[in-house]
Amino acid sequence: LVLVLRRNTLAVQLRLSQYEGLEARAQALLADMDRLLGPGNDMAAGLRIELARYYTDIGQPRQALAQRQDNLARAQAAKVEHPAVLLPLQVQVLLAEGQAHATAADTLRQGARQLLASAVAEGTRLGYVGNEVHIGLVRLALLLDDRALAEEALAPIKADKGLRLVQDQALASRMAQIEGQVARLQGDLPRSRSLLLQRMQWFERSADKQVLPAWVSALDLAWTLVLMGDVGAAQALARADSHRPPGLPAQHPLDAVRAYLGARLGPGGAEGPPAQAALADLGQGLGRPAAAAPSPGIGSLWGAFN
Repeated sequence: LVLVLRRNTLAVQLRLSQYEGLEARAQALLADMDRLLGPGNDMAAGLRIELARYYTDIGQPRQALAQRQDNLARAQAAKVEHPAVLLPLQVQVLLAEGQAHATAADTLRQGARQLLASAVAEGTRLGYVGNEVHIGLVRLALLLDDRALAEEALAPIKADKGLRLVQDQALASRMAQIEGQVARLQGDLPRSRSLLLQRMQWFERSADKQVLPAWVSALDLAWTLVLMGDVGAAQALARADSHRPPGLPAQHPLDAVRAYLGARLGPGGAEGPPAQAALADLGQGLGRPAAAAPSPGIGSLWGAFN
């Protein structure tokens, strides 16, 4: 019971973007779990997934990738074969490779299509977990600005009549953001704006407004408005500032996103020296190789909104 309470407290604090001391406490808790329950226990496996999320949240994609790879390796070493366990871990690793810009785009696309085929084939056995598998693959496609892959990965979720989005408002809100990003990649900016506004309404109703998903969503909406030349873009950026979690480290990649979007609204626009310099800083902050092929970043600004 004590282990469960400690784990749940960490998970809640992570979702509230309260990061101070979290990594050290998670490592200490993992040691206690392994000591009391034995190596390879399910509780520790779940906590390691939370730890990977922590690294992603604070803008350390390489550490997140290493943790995701470790999570998958532990499951494989334990001879886990059920797709509802294995496929989400495989998708998490592939997405983390993209977020860390550690793997070539063509290799990521090939891996995504293989996992997508597996997800479709194993749909019945995946159950509700299939949503996370497909959402992860859509996010990877957005990172790659791959419209076809994004549409293919999104289609099974949209066709699933068992989602009950009216009742599951949290999932409906997440889906609004994903679809808003896909609409932006498709060039339908008005629909993107509408869907991303719907996502922001979820956070406006919440008492906890300075959490990472709210900041991500606010900047995501601002990106669409900047691309539209919408008169409300500057105001949207100012609102986004109010959602930045105070516990995040300085120079988070999303701070570089904020600087880039602000520079695009300034003199010279997207092609001006300030915006071009800010875009280079963003790429560097995300770990994108300087020699990487040019990419518009329309879907998710190279994974910044993932």
